Amino acid sequence: MEIPAPPLLILVVGLIITVLGGTGIRRNRAMTRTGQRVTGTVIDLRSHVESDGDGGTTRIYRAVLVFRTLDSQDVQAVVGMGSRIIARPGEQVPVIYDPGRPDRAEIDTPAGRATWFPVFYALVGLAILGYGVYRLATGAG
Repeated sequence: MEIPAPPLLILVVGLIITVLGGTGIRRNRAMTRTGQRVTGTVIDLRSHVESDGDGGTTRIYRAVLVFRTLDSQDVQAVVGMGSRIIARPGEQVPVIYDPGRPDRAEIDTPAGRATWFPVFYALVGLAILGYGVYRLATGAG
């Protein structure tokens, strides 16, 4: 027998997911607006294993980059977004970094930045919120 979640819990979960997605969208927009673009080199890949929820695992990689900022500062940074291998050690890649914190850098490609991910998160959160509102409005729960 399945116990339905109360509508208020659904609303809280939806709100949290929506806020997380919105925060990611805002962070991506700020990086696109104010980030500096240079060319960098992948010097290493740091990996860890994540569970896929079905008893299997997936290896996730985070690239370690070196690059020179526009004001000639040499920087080494680990990208924030882990993924499958999108670049190999020794490969030159486009880099976008935060000029206020150059250690916050990303590979400036659609796969490297994954700007779609926070949008997806926000949309899922909004769908959950809508379902919670529907449950409250219909008195279900």
